[in-house]
Amino acid sequence: MKKGEQKIEKTEKKKVFKSKITILFIAIIVVAIIVVALLFIFNKNNSNINYDNDMISYGFDKLYNNETTKSNETVSKSESLKMIIGVALNRNNIDELVDLTSILPDYDGISDYEDKLEYDNQIWVEYAKSFEMISSSEITKVNQNEKATLIDALTYLSKAKAKLLNKTLDTDVEVKVKNLESFKADQQFAIKDMIKNEIIENKDYNWRQTLTKQELNKLVINFALKYNTLTLEDEKVNINKAKEPKNIADYPYTLANINKEVYEIENYISDADEYNNAKLTYGKIKEKYNTLKYCAEQYLNTILNIDYTTTDEAKLKESLTDATLDLVTSEDISAYVAYVKENNIKITGTAKAQMPAIYFDGELYRVRVKIEYTVTSNKMENVLLGDLGTDNTFKYDSTKKESIIDLPLNVVEEYGMFYVVKTPIQNITAGSVK
Repeated sequence: MKKGEQKIEKTEKKKVFKSKITILFIAIIVVAIIVVALLFIFNKNNSNINYDNDMISYGFDKLYNNETTKSNETVSKSESLKMIIGVALNRNNIDELVDLTSILPDYDGISDYEDKLEYDNQIWVEYAKSFEMISSSEITKVNQNEKATLIDALTYLSKAKAKLLNKTLDTDVEVKVKNLESFKADQQFAIKDMIKNEIIENKDYNWRQTLTKQELNKLVINFALKYNTLTLEDEKVNINKAKEPKNIADYPYTLANINKEVYEIENYISDADEYNNAKLTYGKIKEKYNTLKYCAEQYLNTILNIDYTTTDEAKLKESLTDATLDLVTSEDISAYVAYVKENNIKITGTAKAQMPAIYFDGELYRVRVKIEYTVTSNKMENVLLGDLGTDNTFKYDSTKKESIIDLPLNVVEEYGMFYVVKTPIQNITAGSVK
């Protein structure tokens, strides 16, 4: 081969090689763009929310007439209204919120009333009417089984927001809805508010199509998370996977402002056959969580704030009454106050329930609480209420203490009244309850 031909051949090979490199580089860029686009779409359309599972975790499934969340089942107007009120109030039962005698004239106020109702969900419908969520003719004995539509549900949600949550509707949004003017005024407000607050997407829907449970599940979960109806103090539910505890299945939800390690502490089990984790406990007594939280914090904030110069028996007893139902004896209080004054004891501290970490250990309910306190005393032994009268001596020092405890509470079943069980604080450290 001649030298000129060799140069041409080498040049052609270089061109082919460069072309292959260029094609490969372009292919990599295209693949990368596609992957990024797919990830964006996936992340946009697939949040950390599993609507059907969350309905069960939050106890909302019990609000359906058949207590199931089967996605293809349809929902009646009265049933959808019941669901929306229950989610807004985070209650599965509203008997104690209504005057049954005004709804059922022949009701004596004592016996069972279910057989006196004219139709399913009548209590919820009358409750809605009393708050002007619906008109008197919207749902009656005659039409209560009429199937709900998407626009019905959105209107009920907007009424629940305004009437039950006392929140102003936000309708300042440009919506991508055809013939919006064909809807009634309150329906237009509902559509705009639900789009503005991302309960639904900003797009056109088949608004008058019969509503399925799958659709209603998504609506009410979005509503509950948006307006924090699950939590007691407007705290945010965690939806960040990175912040989920490894035992997330044991909880109905977790809070964004509580470290996941708090939830991961092992529960104390007294009776394994009767034990219920936080998720099961929530499903059974979530209406009582405010009471449990109040009792735990009231008790602990009382015993963690003691001053020998101001504490007396009457004040201490009064402060403990609600949380303990007066089951801390006068003798115990008298002995403790005398000990406080004798040893110049001062305690300052705080207590905060770590919601929703409440479980039933098989014998007692346990509320997980974060406590912080500092002690000064002439005698750094048995300084907290509950320490005295045991076989142990509990030692303290003057450094600030921080601890997570599982405070025990019992219940008077007949009246549904909870109370704190007095016990040494050092014996109930979460993860090592004695």
